[in-house]
This record gives sequence, C-alpha cells and structure tokens, in this order.
Amino acid sequence: MSISIAGTGGRRDSLQRLVLRWLGRLSFDYRAASILLILVAALIALLTYRDYGVTWDEQVQNDYGRMVLNYYLSGFTDTRALTYFDLWLYGGLFDSVAALVNKFSTLGEYQTRHLLNAIVGLIGVVGCWKLARQYGGERAAFWAAALLLLIPNWYGHMFNNPKDVPFATCFVWSLYYLAAVLPALPRPPLGLCVKLGLAIGLCLGVRVGGLLLFVYMAILGATLLALRFAAHRDWRASLVDMRDGLLRFALPVFLVAYPVMLFFWPWAQAAPFTHPYEALRRFSDLPQQIQVLALVTQLGT
Repeated sequence: MSISIAGTGGRRDSLQRLVLRWLGRLSFDYRAASILLILVAALIALLTYRDYGVTWDEQVQNDYGRMVLNYYLSGFTDTRALTYFDLWLYGGLFDSVAALVNKFSTLGEYQTRHLLNAIVGLIGVVGCWKLARQYGGERAAFWAAALLLLIPNWYGHMFNNPKDVPFATCFVWSLYYLAAVLPALPRPPLGLCVKLGLAIGLCLGVRVGGLLLFVYMAILGATLLALRFAAHRDWRASLVDMRDGLLRFALPVFLVAYPVMLFFWPWAQAAPFTHPYEALRRFSDLPQQIQVLALVTQLGT
C-alpha cells in the first residue's frame, strides 16, 4: 500500500514538473496584446459613440469652438471668443477643430464631437502605453493601457469631455517625449525637441496648466547639471552643459510650444506673455457656483 502511494505521488510530481516546464516555455506577447487591446477599444468606441449624451457644459464648449473658428475666418474681426463666459481663459484646441470638422461632417454636430473626443481619448491611451513602455517594458505598457481603459472616468469621459481628456492626452504625450529626451540631455536631437514642443503647445492649447511642463523641464535640467557637477567637479564643463541645455533643449522646445499655444488661444494672442500668467493666476482661485440642473434647463430653453 505504501509503495502504491509513493508511486502515485512520484507520477504527480513528474506531471507537475512537465506542466511547469511547458508553461515556462510559453511567452506572452504583450506588444501584440496591447495592439489588439487598443484596436478592440477603438472598434467598441466606433460602434457606441452615438450612445453618449450631451454633457451639461458641452453646448457652451461647442459655441466657444465656433467662435474661435469664426475669429480666424472673419479675419480677426469676430471677437466674441475673447469675452464668452470664462472660456476665453482656455485654449480652443479641441473645440475649434471640432467646429471645423463639423462644417464637413454628416454625422450630426454632437455625434461628430463625441467621435473626435473618443479618438483623442484613444490617442491618450497610446501615449500612456508608450510612456509605460519607456520605463517598464511591454508588460507594464499593456497593463497601463488596460487599466486606463477600465477607469470609468477615462473611458466614459473620453466621448464627451472636451477639456479634461484632450488636456490629459496632450500632457501624457508631453511626458513621454520629455522621458525620451532625458537620456540625451543637455544636447538632445532637434527632432525630439520639436516633438516635445508640439506636445506641450497642444497641451497649452487646451488649458494653461500645461505651463507646469516647463517647470518639469527646468527641474530635470537643473538636476542633471547638479549630478554632472557632483560627478566631475568641473565648473567649466558645467557652464558648457548649461549653455547647451538652454540653446539646444529649452529654447527649441519653447519656440515650438508657445506659437502652437497662441494659435489655438485667441485671448492669449493679445498679450502673449502676460495673459497666460493671468489665466494661471485666475485658475488658482476660480469660484464656481453652478446649479447643473438649472443650467441644463436654461440651455434647453
């Protein structure tokens, strides 16, 4: 009897080792899984974007987008975008692009906006995936994209939130390019600087909070210079690095980002260096007393 039990246990152990060896040889292709995940999410978004309603502030955002577009089409004579509610404190990137697309779209005004918003949200998922892959590899990137899509505040809002989702999308792409630039500081390739500047400019074209990205750049640059000096104790080399960092990194990024921001933000064009700061100051203490249901009723009438 004891011999039979031992034999059974030995066969079980051998089977377990065989299964574990077989599983060890399997390699899950996280890159392929990520691509499939994003494609499935895009397909679901395409099939369901018509099912999302109009949010309480989407009408005024839509109006603001038309005003920003008319500001350019009228040769800068239609200035309603400069005084409309408090929306002049925001860039008009998404809303003006949506207004332009709506001139040619046959989907319906808000259906077009929701489809565009979903596309922007999916671009944000790709940006999150790329940023995670930069530091954690393919497995971390897959789970970053999957978990972001599973957050209701992202997946649900990406159909009809024209401020937060576009801002977050541009912000994560800015962080990705900042991470890509970091290893090459203080002399990164010009192409990467242009991409970073474009991402930051688009971020600012949605909300002035994107100015924080310049602060991140300054912190990273100062930290790098401090580490280099601590390692070599060479003042002359540190000054050369500082000069190159300013001329070959900070300046190209700024020269790309700021004009992009101004292009999508009419109010900032009137005073390019004071109005963005004024908007940032106002947003630090912006009172909001809004009765949502009352506002929706008013807009409906």
